[in-house]
Amino acid sequence: MIVVKPDQPEPGNERQNRCGVKEVMTIAEVMSRFDSEWVLMANVKTNDLHEVQEGEVIWHSKDRDDVDRKLLEARPNRFATIYTGPPPEHIALNL
Repeated sequence: MIVVKPDQPEPGNERQNRCGVKEVMTIAEVMSRFDSEWVLMANVKTNDLHEVQEGEVIWHSKDRDDVDRKLLEARPNRFATIYTGPPPEHIALNL
């Protein structure tokens, strides 16, 4: 599931990920590096279909609530929250 806030990128955003390093990654890199985790990305770049192509990973966790707390703390201007695993069976997705 990918959620994008459709605002302009925040210039000079220097927020750091949980490792203390600002890291821009493509979606393919995020999917391969973080197995079944929630990933918060800032300053995302999208294609013409508004699909996230890359962004700055600022937090990742197996716990969605942990990522949501970091989102409220960081308050990035343009962001995406991505889950890198398969959807759980008890969850209904509305596309």
